[in-house]
Amino acid sequence: MMQKSIREVILSQLKDILTRRKAWDVYQSEIVTALLDIPTYVTDENKNRTVKKLDKLYTYLASIGFNGEDLLFLKKETKDLDSYKQLYSYDTKDKIIQKDEIQKFITLGFGQEGVIGIPQKYNYDQVKYLITKVWHETKKVKFYVSKERVMVGKIVAEMYEHQQQIPIAKVIEKVTSKAEEEMQRLVLFGESVSSANSWKTLKEIESPFFIYRFITEDGIESILLSPTKQSVGEKIVTGMTTFRHDNKQLTDSAKLSTKLMYIIAQEVESKIAKFQDKEEFLNYLEVKKFNTQDIVKFPFAYKTEPKHYVELKYPEWYKSLIWSFLLHKPKGFKSPYPMHLLIVGDRGSGKSTTMELLHEKTHEIGPMFSGSSSTLKSLVPSFRSNPPKIGYLGESSRFAFCDEFFRCVLRDKNMESNEKDEQIAILNDLLEHKKRSAGSGNGSVTVDMKAKVIATTNPIRDAGDMTKLLQRFDMSFLSRLLIVFQNEEIVKYARGGVDESTEYKSTINEIEFTNILDFMQTIPAKYDKSRLRELFDAPKKVLSNDLLDHYESRHYHHMECLIDGLIKYRCIQNNNYTKFEAIEEDYYRLTLIWQNVISSWIPVNKIMNMDVRVRIDYMPEKAQYVFWKIAKQDRVLNRGEIQELVLGELTKKECTEALILLEDKEIVNVDTNYKYHTYFNNRPLTDNELNKANTIIKFIPKQTN
Repeated sequence: MMQKSIREVILSQLKDILTRRKAWDVYQSEIVTALLDIPTYVTDENKNRTVKKLDKLYTYLASIGFNGEDLLFLKKETKDLDSYKQLYSYDTKDKIIQKDEIQKFITLGFGQEGVIGIPQKYNYDQVKYLITKVWHETKKVKFYVSKERVMVGKIVAEMYEHQQQIPIAKVIEKVTSKAEEEMQRLVLFGESVSSANSWKTLKEIESPFFIYRFITEDGIESILLSPTKQSVGEKIVTGMTTFRHDNKQLTDSAKLSTKLMYIIAQEVESKIAKFQDKEEFLNYLEVKKFNTQDIVKFPFAYKTEPKHYVELKYPEWYKSLIWSFLLHKPKGFKSPYPMHLLIVGDRGSGKSTTMELLHEKTHEIGPMFSGSSSTLKSLVPSFRSNPPKIGYLGESSRFAFCDEFFRCVLRDKNMESNEKDEQIAILNDLLEHKKRSAGSGNGSVTVDMKAKVIATTNPIRDAGDMTKLLQRFDMSFLSRLLIVFQNEEIVKYARGGVDESTEYKSTINEIEFTNILDFMQTIPAKYDKSRLRELFDAPKKVLSNDLLDHYESRHYHHMECLIDGLIKYRCIQNNNYTKFEAIEEDYYRLTLIWQNVISSWIPVNKIMNMDVRVRIDYMPEKAQYVFWKIAKQDRVLNRGEIQELVLGELTKKECTEALILLEDKEIVNVDTNYKYHTYFNNRPLTDNELNKANTIIKFIPKQTN
């Protein structure tokens, strides 16, 4: 039975009603004209427009004397249409190609066989039709690859190291008992043959392809056949798609029959960085005219409406840490790899919020990884399916966002210890961005991870500090991450809510922000390694043996990554990109971050065992600021005098909180006259001490409530 469009249904109903009233001839012209504006079929795009037109038609019909009962059908059609939602549209494309077009293909490459790239945007059904027609006319097998689609996505792994000979077409013959019934067929890539044993192959055309796992920017997994060798990374692919049957693993025991997309590529280009050099980058900034503060705020702001944002508050050292993570270039002599970041903190401390904001801003393919509902196996290559899964880390492009990280590491309670060790070993190699081949009976893949990992986790039972964490997990795994336990200062900011006065209209969007990150990560910054080594050695005297072993394994690498990112962050803040070389401000910021990281490893009671001259370095930034303000005065001061000294930089409340902390940690003492004494015993500061005081006072950003 022929189906009718919504326009035809309504017209038929109205014609019946008006014919019974002998009024069809009177109103026919107006009704037909009104219905012409209604689409023959409805899509999500034109649904609302169609509903409005039906409402308008209802009003017109009521005005010419139709009663409510007559128009019930129209009300029902309108209501049904308003609740309609198109989940998927299947578009059947015409596979017919005109004879003159086919003749052109017969003439081109006359007498030759093989794989030929063509400029037309034919879909695979059309290409099959064309190939078959050409074969019937010439008995030559020519497999055409069209420019059907241009796809942006990421090559996440190479399936084989070398080219593979892929059968893309073959001529087969079926012979019966009667010679006159001999039959030949052309079978193309992706097609199957029933009763395959009763056919013999007369000719097979193979073509060499490199084979990769490819994920499009909208998350579709596929197999990419490329005529040229490619590297793992973001790509723009021009070619033709087809589908082959596949089984998708849903659970350990359940599979779903699906179709896997294959892309036969004509061209594969790197999604090249927007800027080839610094000059091009500076020209881009000049044209865009970004507000510098908009860039600085962007990672820590959430969108309230298009282009409107509200900035969340964080301690300045913590913001510098995140910015450095985003900007730094991977470090290492033989195989450079980045600093991965793991943030440990209690529930409600703002960890996930930070990561969600960064995920939103960095244009990452795919969702965040949740350790609450996943296992360690989901992060690394898995071979239960064919082709094998690459795992979340390998599939990530710039950044891999892992929430509740420890949960997934500990979730596999039934996993044998040797199997878990194997998974951790694979994870370790991925974190160091080592290109690794792995496989099983189901197949093999070569994974070349490119992303930086930022992970968050709640403290786990019996492992609430760094020392206990090292007893629970393999040190080689933990050392590949810079681990930060959130302190009270971060939690206080996170739970303090949002200051609505910080709402602003931004001059930068997510894609523009990502363009800046991509370029900045390619720039090597310069710094004094002797200064770095001095800063690196300073905390060793306060670390236990276990912490010291962990610290010395890879943390100098993390420190190099940090200083690289901090230099670039300062350049962004100052809107000065002429020289990426460390200055005193960068070393101080590095010191502040490093002291906060190390102090987060050390239980509070252990801090009191430090020499008082070291203890000050492990205080929050505002407490350090107040301390050095006092120390520079070369005299004892009362609380009012100290508050007056920092007024304009800190509020009275902030100053009081800093003094209480300094007194509690016995860094300052209060005498019977309520005068504050430092450990300098009222002597003048030495040149080194004065330089340190001036540096801290100058570079610790003061934030008032």
